[in-house]
Amino acid sequence: MPKSKTEKSLNSVIDAAMKAAETQGWATVTLYDVAKLASIPLDELYEAVGSKQQILNAFARRVDKAMLSDFERDSADSVRDRLFEMILARFDEMLPYREGLKSIANASMTDGGAAICGCQRLSRSMRWTLDAAGVSTSGIAGALKVKFLVGVYLRALRVWLSDETEDFAKTMKVVDQSLAQAERWAGYLNDRRPSSKKAQDDAFDEDDVILET
Repeated sequence: MPKSKTEKSLNSVIDAAMKAAETQGWATVTLYDVAKLASIPLDELYEAVGSKQQILNAFARRVDKAMLSDFERDSADSVRDRLFEMILARFDEMLPYREGLKSIANASMTDGGAAICGCQRLSRSMRWTLDAAGVSTSGIAGALKVKFLVGVYLRALRVWLSDETEDFAKTMKVVDQSLAQAERWAGYLNDRRPSSKKAQDDAFDEDDVILET
C-alpha cells in the first residue's frame, strides 16, 4: 500500500530526529533542529508532532508495525521461541538508529518525565509482542506478564546498544537467558497460586507456559 503524504512526512521527521540525536545529543535537540534537518517548515512539524516525546512515540509505533508485519505465528514454536524471534526483530529494525538511541537512552536517565514516557511506550510495545506470541495480557495477570517482558527487553537493550559481536551473539544470549529466567519466575508464581485460581486463567498449550502468571 502506498504511503500517504502525512506518513512520509512523519517518517522524515523521525529520521531527522534520530540523526540529530546521533550527531548533537538528544538532550540538546530542539524541534527547530528537527524541522531544519527534515527540511520542512515549523508549522508542518507542528501539525505532525507536538513534542520530542511524540516523535519517539511515532518511532516506537513504526518499529512495532515493522516487527508485527514480518511476524507469522508458527504453531510448532513455543511462546518462548516466538518472543525471542520478535525481540530480535525489533533490534534488527532499530539497528540503523542505534547511535541515536544510545543518546536518547542516556538523556532519559536524567529526565524523569522522559523515562516515564519511555516506560509507557515500551509497555505498549511489549503488550503487542505478547499478544502476537499468543499470550493473554488481560487483567492483573496480564499486567505482570507485560512487566516480565519489559524487564527482559530492557536487559537485552543495554547489551545490544554496545554489542559489537558478530551476529549480535551477546544480545541473543541475554535475550535467551532472560526469557528463561522470566519463565522460571512465571512458573514459581503459578505454583504459589491456589489451583482454583489457576483454573480460571486463560488456557495455554503446554509449550506456552512462558510468562503465564
